[in-house]
Amino acid sequence: MVSGACSASAAEAVTTTVAVNGASIGRTFDWVGAISGGGNSRLLIDYPPAQRAQILDYLFKPNYGAAVQLLKLEIGGDANSTDGAEPSHQHVRGEINCDVGYEFWLGKEAVARNPNIKLVALPWAAPGWIGNGNFWTQDMIDYDISWLDCAKGHGLTISYLGGWNERSHDKTLYKNLRSALNARGYASVQIVGDDSGWDTADDMLADPAFNNAVGVVGSHYPCGYLSDATSCASSANAVATGKPLWASEFGSQDYNSGSVPYIRSITRGYLDGQMTGFMNWPLVAALYPNLPYATVALAVAGSPWSGSYQLGKNLWANAQVAQFTQPGWKFLTGSASGYLGGNRANGSYISLKFTNGTDYSTVYETTGTAAAQTVNVSVASRAPQRSSPERSRARRPQSLPRTYGASWQRRGKRPGGDEQIQRAQWCRSHGHERCAGRVGRRRRRAELGVRDGSDGCSHRAVPRGGSLGHPVRLRSISRCCLR
Repeated sequence: MVSGACSASAAEAVTTTVAVNGASIGRTFDWVGAISGGGNSRLLIDYPPAQRAQILDYLFKPNYGAAVQLLKLEIGGDANSTDGAEPSHQHVRGEINCDVGYEFWLGKEAVARNPNIKLVALPWAAPGWIGNGNFWTQDMIDYDISWLDCAKGHGLTISYLGGWNERSHDKTLYKNLRSALNARGYASVQIVGDDSGWDTADDMLADPAFNNAVGVVGSHYPCGYLSDATSCASSANAVATGKPLWASEFGSQDYNSGSVPYIRSITRGYLDGQMTGFMNWPLVAALYPNLPYATVALAVAGSPWSGSYQLGKNLWANAQVAQFTQPGWKFLTGSASGYLGGNRANGSYISLKFTNGTDYSTVYETTGTAAAQTVNVSVASRAPQRSSPERSRARRPQSLPRTYGASWQRRGKRPGGDEQIQRAQWCRSHGHERCAGRVGRRRRRAELGVRDGSDGCSHRAVPRGGSLGHPVRLRSISRCCLR
């Protein structure tokens, strides 16, 4: 599904007007994340503690590195799943060992750094005793639930469960799996269908019971496998389900050179296909360098004996989204999201709004052009929100336009002195002496990062994104002056 008319002519220097309208709300942003599956995380657990902690921080710690928000873990099946076999927790029927492998360990490390991270589980393979070789049986349902029991024993909450990696789907198994999850204490676990293509949506629309069983429609490589991700379609039926649409696996590209399709898969995944969740395969290339995909990941960690590791541009591409928006934010429609100058070659951008109605983020990518792209950003309107009497009295004066806060953040500098004085005078006239007294000091605190002062004011100076894009944090002129 391609949204709107958009040219595909050569890139050119253009000026694009981005009107961020808080009332023009689209789908809900779910997550950007990554996948530990296929044996690619194997060597990470063997790293020296200091270097291992550094790598894990860069992957999972919020506002630090990749800040992964969604982590998919493989349910091991004793069979090669790409770069090795991940061990089964139940080699033979009835003999369960919840301490095998490293996926539970990795999940705990992720949650320790980000308690809000969501976990997904998906089998790539299964032991031969399952259904006497038939995967789509009650044996597999029981096998999956016993793995969930193991995860629960490790203190992990699994929020999503898939059927079988890249093997289409069996409608009866999905329906029975839903019933079994409900009956065995996992009613909150949503089923992802089907980690292959969008055709699962066709069956969902034709079969209400199957539709009810599936909580998320997930497709692999919707922008094309090993492609430049210049377009990323879903399908009309996928959108018609009304369910969240995920690129439940994308990537498979080098940790540095893959950064261009990485960021495009996210921005264009929403613009073209209404996708709201994204998981890169794999999370980390912690495997021997003579194996396939040895540099495919967010980071490369294939040398535990030396402690050496490398962070990729892919990691920072993920950060461009994960550090500027959070699950639950709303995509904005209209000119708030689209293609620069209406031309795919110029680049793409997406805007989102936090549920408090005052915080906005826009992420730009200009990965396909060296031509200068100029963006004029304005906040057109906001959806109505409840206000306290104090907030109602402290209205923004008409002489201070909404676009003023956005423009300095896009350029990476503060407003001029006259504007600072004007803002301070207005704050004092409305009884905000504490805020006004800090205006000068805030102006001097222009280094990068979030500024959360003791006065309750919050500001973000946004770095220039270079070739990976230009994230813009749109805020009120002064949040404390509006309280």
